[in-house]
Amino acid sequence: MENKIEFITEVEENSAENLFEEYYEKNIVPLVEEENRLKRVFRSRFWGYLWSVCFLLGVNMLVVLFRYLMYGYPISVMQIFLVTLVGLAVVSWPLICYYRAQKDDMFGEFLKFYGQWQHHENKETAVEQMPLVPTHEIVSVPHSIIGTYDGTEIEICDMLFQNIVKVKNWSFKRTVSKGVMVRVKFNKKINNQLLMFDKKGFRHKNKYPDLINVTDQILIPMANFFNIFTDDETFAKDMLPTLFFERILDLKEIFKAAAVNVEIQEDYMRIYLENAQLYFNNQNIWSHHINKDKFVTLNKEMEQALMTAQLVQVLRDAL
Repeated sequence: MENKIEFITEVEENSAENLFEEYYEKNIVPLVEEENRLKRVFRSRFWGYLWSVCFLLGVNMLVVLFRYLMYGYPISVMQIFLVTLVGLAVVSWPLICYYRAQKDDMFGEFLKFYGQWQHHENKETAVEQMPLVPTHEIVSVPHSIIGTYDGTEIEICDMLFQNIVKVKNWSFKRTVSKGVMVRVKFNKKINNQLLMFDKKGFRHKNKYPDLINVTDQILIPMANFFNIFTDDETFAKDMLPTLFFERILDLKEIFKAAAVNVEIQEDYMRIYLENAQLYFNNQNIWSHHINKDKFVTLNKEMEQALMTAQLVQVLRDAL
């Protein structure tokens, strides 16, 4: 097992970065340039229409004042309102056209770097109570990516957990937690359970009737960042070498998460990165360029998630 773990740690960072750099320049940059061209076109139309409408509104106001001063006609509020309304519609039209225009999916193109990964928006999911997040009534998945890596199924998604709050005749949704969930489904089941909670984040409860608190039994400095529960102390020690904590803490840092919680049991692993975000919107008409650093960061997030899944697969196989 040690040889396998050492193999995983031997990441050729420069080579991987060069490969992504080449892919970015070849496949994503052309889409960026086309997106920027569209932005320039519609921004130019917006400013042209805006100044034209300003001129029109000024002329209309002068006409209204001239009629009032020279002939005593009452000031037509309706005329001013209608011309202003038409002006707003004209100014808004380039923005509406831009957001309706057919655009290339840069996020989807990015995912092709990793193979046959799929990007889903507003994916439906059942409400499931899990120890990694607070109790909730509504689950939303704005963005989700699904694929396979090293024989394991992986899903990484932005998630929003909410409760319905009722006050007399009013009701509204209150967000109890949001972040990125990494789900990994393995080919082999295990009979043990492991829960790991970041001490800086949410903890569902202090004790679990069927589990043992082994926080003080994991003699690794990085384990002090977590509260650890399991049904078998030996299993926990086998599943939690130093490298595992390094991977999890690196995930937290790369995703800029407030906290990270982990659940391992049966044939799956869940990692919840609180207040993190996976997807980013690259179609804001007012941005003059697409930030390459965001794609580089997203690449690092993907790499770290995949390496963590691979490490856990090796640890599970060695049990």
